[in-house]
Amino acid sequence: MTYWSPPNPTGLGTSAFRALLAAEPLAAPITAQSASPSRATDPFPGLHCPEPVRIDEPLGEQVNNRVLGWAEALGFPPSVMTMLRVADFGRFAMLAHPDSDDVDRLFATASWTAALTVMDDYYCDDEALGAEPALLGSRLTLALAAIDRGQLVGGYQAQLDAAIAADPILAALQSSVEELSRFGTPAQLGRAILENDHFFIGTTGEMSWRVTGEMPPVWRYLAARQVNSFLPCITTTDLVTGYQLPAELYFEPRLRRATKLLGLTTVIVNDLYSMAKESAQDSPDGGLPLVVSAERGCSLAEAAAISVDIHNEVMAAFDDECRELTKIGSVELHFFLAGIRNWAAGSREWHRSSVRFRDADHRTE
Repeated sequence: MTYWSPPNPTGLGTSAFRALLAAEPLAAPITAQSASPSRATDPFPGLHCPEPVRIDEPLGEQVNNRVLGWAEALGFPPSVMTMLRVADFGRFAMLAHPDSDDVDRLFATASWTAALTVMDDYYCDDEALGAEPALLGSRLTLALAAIDRGQLVGGYQAQLDAAIAADPILAALQSSVEELSRFGTPAQLGRAILENDHFFIGTTGEMSWRVTGEMPPVWRYLAARQVNSFLPCITTTDLVTGYQLPAELYFEPRLRRATKLLGLTTVIVNDLYSMAKESAQDSPDGGLPLVVSAERGCSLAEAAAISVDIHNEVMAAFDDECRELTKIGSVELHFFLAGIRNWAAGSREWHRSSVRFRDADHRTE
């Protein structure tokens, strides 16, 4: 297995990152279609978020076809196949990882994102799809055994393996980790699994509010949402590009702060773009605008504007941390910072253009 450690950061988006650090205007997206309908109709144009540096629709389609073939082989029913086709996680991977055009690596992270999203829909978010609050803890425990293989003995191991293989959601989680392992070191995989453990804790915490009917204060919601974030997927940035950020740098306190801030921006983006669908449901599944509206006694539109301001404040704090972190003389670190910023840009583009957040027949995160 070969890992690429580039002598100079020259990938897509790196020039924009350098401009950011120099407090200059960001470079224009390299191949993005700046007049695309998703941008013209963006309900949150005031979000301080970078634009994607690559939009390569044929590449995204190629990766998504791999995702659909993989999901079909796992035995997902037509309803899940329709959701995956509409969600287009291949396009998500293409947008979020502009430094890679390796279909195999992009598929690996796309399958990981897809598996976690299906699990979140069916276990956590939507009771119409079978989510049952009372079962969430036990289901997530088994999901962890699929992701970070449970180690039993003899017949017990065989029973566990059989249960995972028989459930397409669990099988997808296990398979996606196997795909990541084709390209990642044990440290990179361990990092993704750790962030996923935090994600599972966050989902159970948010479920407790839904069960009790409690509306948390904004500060507590943000703390929980930071745990229940996209970090399990964001952290695959170096794996997809083909280099490795050293473990001692990933857990360096300043980078840890930057990474967690960036993760929080991405879930606020999710809350904003899913707001219209969530507020139209009989039992809305949380979301920062709803929490802000309850705390401040304001309209949902006013709460959305406040949520945009919160996002921008967090993104500005991330940018400030990046400026400090570039004083560390590590090319891999500089590449990683540019990479996770590109991830946020691609995620925002996917959210504002995806049918998943407009069509009531498809569920949001």
